[in-house]
Amino acid sequence: MRDGGSGAGDGRIRATSQFVVLVCVGFLAGCLDVSEDITVNPDGSGKLGVDIVVPEGLLAMGSRPGGSGETLPQRLRNEFETRKKEIGKDPAVTRLELREFTEAGLHHFIYEVEVKDVLRLGDIVKGLAPEPQRLAGDRAPAKGPDLKVDKLDNGNIVVTLSLNVPVPSAAETNAPAKMAQALAQAALAGKYLTVKIHGPRIVSSTGNVDKELKTTEWKIGLADLASGSPSVPTLLRAEIQPRRGSAAILLIPILGIAVVLAIVLLRRKPKAAVR
Repeated sequence: MRDGGSGAGDGRIRATSQFVVLVCVGFLAGCLDVSEDITVNPDGSGKLGVDIVVPEGLLAMGSRPGGSGETLPQRLRNEFETRKKEIGKDPAVTRLELREFTEAGLHHFIYEVEVKDVLRLGDIVKGLAPEPQRLAGDRAPAKGPDLKVDKLDNGNIVVTLSLNVPVPSAAETNAPAKMAQALAQAALAGKYLTVKIHGPRIVSSTGNVDKELKTTEWKIGLADLASGSPSVPTLLRAEIQPRRGSAAILLIPILGIAVVLAIVLLRRKPKAAVR
């Protein structure tokens, strides 16, 4: 379950959550929050939703110095459309969309992916997000996060997200690098990556689980994630029972008792009427 993502030099596409962090750190675009929801449905299908929130007034500041001058929204849209043409050909994908809306001065970029087989979700997410090297240059970590969805012998589904938190290199320990890191941490202070995994029944999880056992959650500071803080969990894992006991199954004992009572009543002879 702990298989990591591929190396930075192999050209493989990284998962959405790391791309989001790199955008925030590389451009200081003022991301407020990043939410990622992974859902395992009872029928074995699944979906992923990622909501990136950026202040409306800072969107134009997202262009890369020395680059083409395109803004962060333009870059996100262009990268998504390029990959959509390829990923959309996969028969496992039933829905693939990038939606946007503005509310209370905040602009939301929402990635939504739905698949017939949730076991394919990790591979499809890797094909969705842009390569971080193209957006963040040297800020890209040695490994990107790896989303995996596996099926156990007992039929349960295990969802794991390996964040592969970057470890600062020797070049990043000098004074200018430390200052840049401090600025990045200040810009990301109070901003979070929230990951939620939903399913019919959460059997176990390394995160917090709600009372209904249907959702498990992690809330990670973007500043901690960007700096490689040891407080960041490196592996988010949840085991899900895809099907709860149905109402029909629960009724079987009750129906059995009813049948027994009916037989007993039918066998009882009616008493002769007293004259």
